[in-house]
Amino acid sequence: MALLLPPIMTIKPRQFFRILWQINAVFIFLGGLGVLIGLGGIFGEILRPATVSNVSTIDPVVPTKTVFFLGSFTRFKNTPQYIAPLEFTQEYQLDISRNKESIGTSNYLFFNVASQTSRWLLPENKYVLTSLTPLTVLDQADEAPRWIQYVVIKADTNKNGQLESNDQLTLALSNLNGTNYQELIPKIDRLLGTEMQDKDTLVVFYQSGSDALATTINLPKFQIQQTTKLPEIP
Repeated sequence: MALLLPPIMTIKPRQFFRILWQINAVFIFLGGLGVLIGLGGIFGEILRPATVSNVSTIDPVVPTKTVFFLGSFTRFKNTPQYIAPLEFTQEYQLDISRNKESIGTSNYLFFNVASQTSRWLLPENKYVLTSLTPLTVLDQADEAPRWIQYVVIKADTNKNGQLESNDQLTLALSNLNGTNYQELIPKIDRLLGTEMQDKDTLVVFYQSGSDALATTINLPKFQIQQTTKLPEIP
């Protein structure tokens, strides 16, 4: 009895190479798709704008767009006096593929609900105000403040085209309602601390150049009483 074998399938050479090219085309397509996805992620990171706080751009890096907007109002404790920051955002081009965004505060708006009066702290919006501190004695925290301390960036002292925290600082004061704004200590490289010595005296510790200094300010008169050079690091 003869053994019957199943028929053997034969593939012609032309059909074999056609199937092989079809398989290769699928793998090439999948590989190209993966490359495109990877490049999309890379270019997305490159083109995403960077955000920096308390920075204002000046020439030679000219911002492509500057927007000012009023922030939220807050009330000074135990007073009818309210204040709101004038904030800004700036967009500028770093190079052909990268741009950058900076945010900060350039002014303050004061409003007295009792007298229905209001005013701006500064006549122009060209500086960066990095901090605002109502001045009260620590052991008299419930007492209403009478003055406000500001830290201001006025000039591009490191010459990088921006007003930022690496530039020299200026310490300024005003009355609680924003009047009598005065700049008392310029050329601060590092602010090391401020403290109310008593209800009428502010002590400021800071570094200017290679010197560490302590300055005492008479607050009712907005006058510097004394500046003392502190010992150098041993």
